[in-house]
Amino acid sequence: MRKDPGVSGDGQRIEQLGWLLFLKILDASDRELELLKADFVSVIPERLRWCNWAISEKGMTNDEKSLTGDELRNFIDQELFPTLRNLDTSTGNQRAVIVREIFEGTNNYMKNGTIIRQVLDSLNEIDFESSEDRHLFGDIYETILRELQTAGAYGEFYTPRALTEFMTEIVLPDGSLTGDGVKARIRQHLLESCNLHTIVRLPNSVFQPYASVATNLLFFTKGKPTKEIWYWEHQLMEGVKAYSKTKPINKSEFKSLKAWWYQREENEQAWRVSFKDLEKNGFNLDVKNSHVSEQERGYSSVELLGMLHDSFRKSDELLDMLKNQLSP
Repeated sequence: MRKDPGVSGDGQRIEQLGWLLFLKILDASDRELELLKADFVSVIPERLRWCNWAISEKGMTNDEKSLTGDELRNFIDQELFPTLRNLDTSTGNQRAVIVREIFEGTNNYMKNGTIIRQVLDSLNEIDFESSEDRHLFGDIYETILRELQTAGAYGEFYTPRALTEFMTEIVLPDGSLTGDGVKARIRQHLLESCNLHTIVRLPNSVFQPYASVATNLLFFTKGKPTKEIWYWEHQLMEGVKAYSKTKPINKSEFKSLKAWWYQREENEQAWRVSFKDLEKNGFNLDVKNSHVSEQERGYSSVELLGMLHDSFRKSDELLDMLKNQLSP
């Protein structure tokens, strides 16, 4: 994956592994449920299931050829991602909700279809039903995460030092979890088995230039259920529009958060939500700041044209999806 021209850092490589492994594990789970439940139907369209496009050719039981090269890349960019980002969630199927939310916040950076095939073939050699394979992959993944704390292949630092220092000072005895948004993957099980007491919402630019997705810090205590969650919204310093590699987040910016941490009160940066309210909202943890009203923003002509272009593109994708669904 390091040789792919579209992937520019370990952060992006982790993101690629994330969605690939998610689909592989989900497909294995779906196939198991199909054996246990006669009426089970996967939320993933049949053609998009891992076993029907990602599996290595040597593992196929029919005469079909495995996708590779431009055909594979186009399939991922033009069919797989657009479809999973727009899965029907009107029935309330939680598997569909999770898949859609994951792919709404995920990107495919890989551009070389041949390298993508090599990555898929390597992943297909991992048997997650084998404890030995699971432990081996866990060791590899942890090694990658450790390397992200130091200079990677391109000399970058993935996690800003100020962020890791703040987390170390505040929470290490109980545990912490970082992620690319809190909209998915934790939900009800985490809330019922752990006390998710605090979520710190960070600006999108904290991990620039490697990722621009919304990032949150989740602080929890294991073994106790969640009664309420406190939210803290980290604000950019006055005069700062965004963080960057040359102007990263600074440890001193967490002073107000540390002062608030032990004497909590609601204010323009802090609010709390009860478990009952979260339950009513489908355990969606992406709760906006109730103390700050949405501010109207002005846009330049260039920005408006870009937004219009994106709108047309998304409309075309939806029309194509409808066309495919209606075709015999």
